[in-house]
Amino acid sequence: MARVGVLYFRQEKDRNKHTKSASLFDTPKLTIGFQYIVNEAAKEHEIRYVDTTDTWADYWLASLVSWYDVYNIIRALGGKKPRAKLIVGGPGVLNPWILHDLIYAAVIGRGEGIINRVIDGDKTVSNAYFYNSPDRRLIIGQPTVQIDGGYEKECACGCPKKCFFCEYGWKYRYTDWSGQYSEYANGETFFRDIDFSRGRVTAGLDGITEHERYVVNKKLSPQEIVDTLAKHTIRDNMVLKLFCVTAYPFTDGYNFDEWEYTIAMASKVVKNPITIMLSLSHFCPMPFTPMEEERVLFFDRLQQAPKTIGKIKWATYLQGTTVSSAAYESMIYRGKEDDDIIGFILRNTPSGETARKIRESFPHVINGGYVPVPLIERPYNVENGKKEYRRRILTTGST
Repeated sequence: MARVGVLYFRQEKDRNKHTKSASLFDTPKLTIGFQYIVNEAAKEHEIRYVDTTDTWADYWLASLVSWYDVYNIIRALGGKKPRAKLIVGGPGVLNPWILHDLIYAAVIGRGEGIINRVIDGDKTVSNAYFYNSPDRRLIIGQPTVQIDGGYEKECACGCPKKCFFCEYGWKYRYTDWSGQYSEYANGETFFRDIDFSRGRVTAGLDGITEHERYVVNKKLSPQEIVDTLAKHTIRDNMVLKLFCVTAYPFTDGYNFDEWEYTIAMASKVVKNPITIMLSLSHFCPMPFTPMEEERVLFFDRLQQAPKTIGKIKWATYLQGTTVSSAAYESMIYRGKEDDDIIGFILRNTPSGETARKIRESFPHVINGGYVPVPLIERPYNVENGKKEYRRRILTTGST
């Protein structure tokens, strides 16, 4: 029986207030997936929740949900390998090679059913990277069980839509446990499937213009947007948050003309108040997708002041990915193993100035053309998607 320490992070919004490594950690609030892994480890090992000052554990487990968790754990460790054997996993673990000097092992993709084998150093686990076997070819772990956290239940894994920019839909083979596609109980849905009986809903728009959406395989015409908004017939005000990826590499930036025209059309048929928040996120090329080789454009997001037309009020909402975040994320996910990513992270915090430094220091992560993580086998044939993506860029309109 080994002693296993579970590292846990503060909520992202609190992290920039702290500088000492131990202050990154706080009361546990684990995702249901990570909790499932911890429970499996607890069947064979002693478990405690710890921070980076821990001297008790033989192993540390850390769930890295995003690139920001990768950034934070590097800074928390100060670029030094911890005394305990660090095992990382989670959605943010896409490029374990840059973490080689810090970790014992990394789990790529799903981790249920294998954590104790990884702790034991079992190199037959197909989706586990080990620091002492860096050249093993890996296969992304796919779901083997439906995870039920009681208060939260997994309804699906992966996505059937295959938007060309989205890592989640290309990393996992779509598995459906609910009879229809559904996210966790947070109201997120596809735009056409918006349930107006809710008071607040999030959905994906992912392109300001129809052509942008068409090119990235998110087909949605202005008329379909109008028709969907027209279904709002309840009396109470509807708050609709629409995630919208912007600054795609095949665009010249931002153009809200078509969007404003669409809202003007919708205002003629919408009879009850709707507040629309466009949550703008800068495009970032994600591994395993048809757009993984694309470049990062250096455009600042354009904020639009609230506008009201008829019963519709809309404005932009700049909570999502910035150009500096896109640059940092690209560096972490597309960095080569001989790049000094750890050193760079220790010297630079995410900022506009740092983004420019990334462009100078690691042009291959910004300019495109570099295929990341070549030793990880993709579950889907992205080459066909890349051909279709390039074909759509050359079209002048959608189909």
